[in-house]
Amino acid sequence: MWTHLWPIWLSLWLGAGLRGVNAGGRYDDSSVVCEPIKAHMCDSLGYNQTGMPNFGNSTRQADALTTLETFIPLVMTQCSPDIQFFLCAVYIPVCQSDVEIQPLIGPCRPLCERVRQRCEKTLMGFNSVWPPVLACHRFPETNSHDHMCMERSEDDRRDIPKFSVSSSSIINLQSNPLFMQKAIDTDHHQFHDLAGQFSNSRVMLNKLILNGQTSAQNEMGQTPSGRCQNLRSPSHWHFVERLDRCVPECGSDVQFREEDKALAEKWMIALTVISSLTGVFTLVSFLLDSNRHQYPERAICFITLAALGYNFGYVIRLIVGREATSCFPSDQNPDLLLLTVEGHRNPACFTVFLFLNFFSCAITSWWLITTLTWFLSITTKLTAKRLSHYVTYYHIFGWGWPASITILLAVMKEMHGEEFSGTCGPAAQDDYGLLVYVILPESIQFSLSLLLLLIGLIVMLSKAGAEDGPTGFKDIAMKMGLYTILFVIAKGLILATFIYEYSERSSWLNRTSTAEPTVDLFLLRLCMGLLFGVLSGTWIISQDTKQVWKREVLHFCCWSKNKKVAYPTVAYSRQSQPKAEGNPESQETEYTTLHSTSTPASQRQLQRQKRMQQQVVQLPSHHQPNPQPGNSRATLYSDNHNGSSGQFFL
Repeated sequence: MWTHLWPIWLSLWLGAGLRGVNAGGRYDDSSVVCEPIKAHMCDSLGYNQTGMPNFGNSTRQADALTTLETFIPLVMTQCSPDIQFFLCAVYIPVCQSDVEIQPLIGPCRPLCERVRQRCEKTLMGFNSVWPPVLACHRFPETNSHDHMCMERSEDDRRDIPKFSVSSSSIINLQSNPLFMQKAIDTDHHQFHDLAGQFSNSRVMLNKLILNGQTSAQNEMGQTPSGRCQNLRSPSHWHFVERLDRCVPECGSDVQFREEDKALAEKWMIALTVISSLTGVFTLVSFLLDSNRHQYPERAICFITLAALGYNFGYVIRLIVGREATSCFPSDQNPDLLLLTVEGHRNPACFTVFLFLNFFSCAITSWWLITTLTWFLSITTKLTAKRLSHYVTYYHIFGWGWPASITILLAVMKEMHGEEFSGTCGPAAQDDYGLLVYVILPESIQFSLSLLLLLIGLIVMLSKAGAEDGPTGFKDIAMKMGLYTILFVIAKGLILATFIYEYSERSSWLNRTSTAEPTVDLFLLRLCMGLLFGVLSGTWIISQDTKQVWKREVLHFCCWSKNKKVAYPTVAYSRQSQPKAEGNPESQETEYTTLHSTSTPASQRQLQRQKRMQQQVVQLPSHHQPNPQPGNSRATLYSDNHNGSSGQFFL
């Protein structure tokens, strides 16, 4: 008997669905952004880009698809050969990215009037009226340069592919409890004559609507799934039996628009490069002069190391790509990609998750260690040497706690693909996991660090004029100032965005809610997470660091030349005869430096050479060479590296 209820469904669905569409023109053309078409109903009509807001006042393509699905019963009646094209032109219009004056092109008025003339009778037969949003006077009469619109010829009508109903569209119809109850309670016998006018395919569709779990679905090749209808854009969700949960399609705009995700990609690339370069510079600066940096400064070195590991996770994500990282094939249909909810099944997702989660937790842990050691240096008389005695405990907590959280998330399978960034993060699709594994641990560590900083600041101010204060605590406090402010702001904003997501995500996904996520906050989280490598640079930049780099650069440049160091060539001559015979001490011998042929390799060698050039060499008489008769001058060359004598040329 269910085969006669197709007209009832047409009346109920169109009467409520179409009247729920508000009339009005589209938004200002300056706000239109072109994006690829994702509507299966409109993806083979000769164009591949659309724009929002459309002519039906939808601001997101996902909302336009949901509205478009309400017209499926009308399309299936084939009341007009142009009905499908007309509806797509209204809700999925053509978008021209290179045109600013009129980027969107909708239907022409004659097209609208033809469709209305044929299909309005069908609606009137079921006590429904033509929806105001489809009023034909809203569209241009003809296609012109000033007012472009779309019209269809007979050839275009013949080329249009046969429309088929997707499983998600059937689910939308069969799972609405209001319509189902009305369909069951209505005396369908009064529509018996009208029902006979429909073809077998539409009778089969009616069977699908009312008996979704019967063999009729298998006859049409549809997959049963009616448990995701409470979610926004239900056509983009699929129920996975093995997981007993709904999972969104990969690439679908469930929470964010395509342009929002493209913007996140650009910021990700730029900040990953900048933060990685800055982090490498900071880490190398620490290593070049590691003895100068003791605790609490040394803990910042490990924050920098953790920040580099975090950045490397994004490097992997950018190399592998969004789809390969955050998506996995469906169990029922390998060609259908879903957003990952089991990261261990996707090696790229699992790898990115390990880097991002482990090193993100490590940044927070080492920040707590930094504040703890700074607090101890301020409130007690512990020196850097005493603080370094506990270095083993620092590393156990700094790396052990992040490892424990990461392993726990992996065991609990809380590695999910993220729609916004295309990465894999902790509990990205689970509110409970987000609270337990992310918000609570981060909040506890962040609160402890703030408490230590506050107490340390109070103690520091009270000892500001004391002579017996901790050694060097003023210098440490001043250096901690800027770094602490920037770090607290960045970490606090990240934590705030997680709390915001936890409290609002259920409303973003609810089909009946109009709430949408604030894209700027998610972009802020992405940027703040990638800036910790840059923040560490504010600590390391100083005059001492400048001197260290200057010394190392000079040493590297001189070493690369690989020149042999030579001592200066010296000549001496006897200027006078002995005053008394047999008295060698009365002899006066003067040595004169002739020239220098060496190039110093370091500052120390320069000073040594200068001393040698200024020194007057006086040798005892028994060490002096005996000049041959007629020769009053001898030359000494000493050019070996050990400073030993060379040869005498007489």
